[in-house]
Parts: sequence; C-alpha cells; structure tokens
Amino acid sequence: MIRRNSSRRPSASSVPFPEHQLDEKYYTMTSTQSTGSRLGVLHDTGIPPGSEDYTTLVVLHGHNWHSGTFSKVIPLASINNTRLILVNRRGYPGSTPFTDEELATIPKLTPDANEDTLEDAREELGLFMRDRAREVYDLLEDIVRQDNIPPAQPEKNTGGIILAGWSFGALWMNALMAYVSSFPVNDVELSKYVRRVVIFDTGNLVMGYPGRSDMYERGFDPALSEAERKAAYNVWERARRISSYYSHGETLDSLSDEPLKHPPSTVSTLSAEERANLTHIPGGVVDSAIALPGIQSGLFDSLRQRAISLPSRQDNKENGDDAESSGDDWRDIELRVVWCQMSHAEVSYVTLLLIAELEDAKKKGIPVRNVRVVRVKGANHFIHWDQPEMAMRALLGDEDVI
Repeated sequence: MIRRNSSRRPSASSVPFPEHQLDEKYYTMTSTQSTGSRLGVLHDTGIPPGSEDYTTLVVLHGHNWHSGTFSKVIPLASINNTRLILVNRRGYPGSTPFTDEELATIPKLTPDANEDTLEDAREELGLFMRDRAREVYDLLEDIVRQDNIPPAQPEKNTGGIILAGWSFGALWMNALMAYVSSFPVNDVELSKYVRRVVIFDTGNLVMGYPGRSDMYERGFDPALSEAERKAAYNVWERARRISSYYSHGETLDSLSDEPLKHPPSTVSTLSAEERANLTHIPGGVVDSAIALPGIQSGLFDSLRQRAISLPSRQDNKENGDDAESSGDDWRDIELRVVWCQMSHAEVSYVTLLLIAELEDAKKKGIPVRNVRVVRVKGANHFIHWDQPEMAMRALLGDEDVI
C-alpha cells in the first residue's frame, strides 16, 4: 500500500526543501506489477480537510530543476480544494536511479548517423520512453487504488486527477498520451479519474518541430560532437535565459530573443542555497542524453503527433505496441497546453506551431484530442515560483486567458 511518512514530510514553511529530506520516498508499493514506485514523491499535501470532491494535482518537473521548484504552490493547495503531489522523475532525488542496463538502452548517435541507424534509435528510445510513460501511468493507478480519490467531474471542474509536466517534463506527458492506449486497464479505470493532462510551458527540446536559427542552442546541437556540446553548455547561463522575461507578439515573426531588464530573471533572484536545493545536475545529464537522440532521430516529433492524435489499435500495432492488451485511449480527457507568453521565445514558437498543426488537422478531417490552449499573459517559464497563484489558475481553472 502507499505509505505516508508525515514525520519527514516538508511543510510549506520549510521550502525550498533541504537536501536531506529528498532521500525518503513517501510512497512504497507492495505490488510487484507496478512500476509507479520508481518515481519519487517529494511532497504530498494530503487531502484538503473535509473535502469529498477535491482535485489531485500531480506535477512532474523539468530539466535540471526538480519538483522543489513547485514548493511555493504548496500553501495554495488546500484553499483551491486540491491535493498536490510533487513527483521527481527517475534520476532525480527520491526516485529509483536508472540501472546501468536501462541507461545503456538510450541510443548514442553520431552527427553523420544514416537513416537506418536513426530508425533503430527511434525504436529503441521509443521503448525507453514507453517505459517512462508506464511508470507515470502506474503511479496514478497506485494513487487511485490506495487512496480512493473522488472520480473526475469535468462538468464541475472538480475531483479526479490533473497531471502536469513542466518544461522537459512535458515529454513524459507526450509519451503518456502517445502510448496510453497500449497499457492494459486493470482494477483501476484511470479514464474515470484522470481529468486533464497538461503540457506546461515547454519548448522545442520536447516538441520536436524544425528548429529556427534565432533559437539555436549549441549545447543541444546533435550535429556537434559531445566535446563541442559540453564546451558550449553552461547550466546557469541557460537557466538565466529560460527564466528571463520576454516581450513577444502573437505571431511567429514577432518573437523576441532579447530578455527584458525588468522583471529580472527568476534565477537571478535565487540565493545560492535555493539554487542548490532546487536543482539536481546529474539528473539533467540523463535528460540531455535522452534529448539528443530524441531530437536527431525524430522521435520527439513522432511522440508529439501521436499525443495529439486519437489513436487506433492499428496505430498501436504499427508502432510496436501489443494490440491484444490495448486499453483506454483517454479520448475524452482534456489535453491542456499552458502557454506563458513572457517565457523564452521557444515556448511561443512551439505553441503557435501546435495551434496551426491542430487547425490543419481539423481542416483535413484528422481526428485529434480535445486540446485546449491556455494563455498566461504576464508570466514567464518559472510562473510557479514568481506567480504561484497564476500557476494554480492555469493548471486548475477554466479560463482560456489569464
């Protein structure tokens, strides 16, 4: 069963979390079938007192920054009739480390890899990401199974589960939506509980659209050697850029790569202790190892397309899934895209392309999911740190523009 260790659970007043509190897992599953316990539950606010229709908000973090970056949202959970569960992905504190065998399945591609090699990498990394999606799926099953949470009531915007992946964590959302129909439905029918899956302010490192020269990131250029990429990448310089504020228009030709002087970048407002407590660079190294072949092989482009499309059993079979065990495709579940319009230009770039892609699919009669874009006009990529109330509105609310 799920075990909560309340004596070690950080309180809202103690955030950001001291490093020693990240080693304990608050969820321990006895089922040998579930992979959900491989993920690390950093914090669980618990059920709002007296509520019978609360929402369970499950959040996965981004690249280098673990789920402690959502610590300022913790005090807002109960007043929003929400149970907040902050989850650390594999490779980050509190989770089960990747084994050497698992890491060995992440393909390493040379800049001159041919099409056959790229196809093999797409398949191999696709299986790796399918396993990551299954871990999230199993964690949600475990939460429902052990805690008897209230079912989703979409018409009332209450109950059930809202699952969000921020920044690089959105890749886990794309993978889940791409592969969910291949996962068997067990004793828990998750489609009765999962109300919304949120792609929370992500960029092209995840979405896999063709790159643009003014958004070039040398540290993630698969055409360069590993040594060249390492020499070009500075984690804190990238953090400064992605946590800055930008003034964009609402078209692809009106995006700016020049950060505003005011407000200052979020990372510049953090103390050295906060930076240390909110990041885990070794986990970011693994994320980078996933990102490079995902971009180069075209897998991330494929996952995005599969995530927004309504799948069929034939699709599953062609993509190597077990059609015999295919489950629920979650076609009635909202796929929300939260777009913070003062984030780095990459976020606006991929969101505008996604909107165009969805409109084109509808014109061609291609069935797509219920995708809803929510725009947050005055927020940047670290909305949950700088403006946590707006973050909760974007994740939980029913507004198209905030």
